[in-house]
Amino acid sequence: MKNMIYLVVFLIFGLLVISACEQIVAKNITYVAPDVIISCNDSDGGINLNEAGRVSCIYSNSGERRVASDSCSPDVVNQIYESYLEDRLMENDRTIVRKRNFNCSEGYVCITRRGGSRCVPEEEANFSCTDSDGGRNYYTRGTIVGSTNTRRTDSCRDGEDGFALIEYWCIGDIFRSEIYDCSSGCSLGRCIHGEENFNPY
Repeated sequence: MKNMIYLVVFLIFGLLVISACEQIVAKNITYVAPDVIISCNDSDGGINLNEAGRVSCIYSNSGERRVASDSCSPDVVNQIYESYLEDRLMENDRTIVRKRNFNCSEGYVCITRRGGSRCVPEEEANFSCTDSDGGRNYYTRGTIVGSTNTRRTDSCRDGEDGFALIEYWCIGDIFRSEIYDCSSGCSLGRCIHGEENFNPY
């Protein structure tokens, strides 16, 4: 009798396992593929560095609209990240969105305004960030003035091997900073040459 109970329990357990496996298989068969782009629009018509643009796409499963806009490089003033569409015949004829880094033409820089980001002639840029020492100039003390009247002045700071310089400079409309180790020391917000008097303040 005891063996019969064990047999019945074993059969019931086996049926439950088989049923669970069938459900897993069924789920795999009806698995919904990831989102596929069904329609897209590129406002500047493709790779057009001199016009601000954005790619707007609708995805099939969710109906969600996603947007990728052109943007200026945060590190180099004459580079732009351009968004555009690309047809890939090797990927089931699907359209995919690309965003690549391009250099502006010679004499052009990237600006960001209310309409977006684009390359313009340097004399038309009129950047809101200015730097009195002309950029990353380690041997001249300078002050940057940002778009919200933010001010930062180059200054000396204790480094691991002596005094180091905190250097500020502008990239387009934004400012950047770095800690630069001066080989002969830092004095009054600039690196000094070996023959100069050393004053860290």
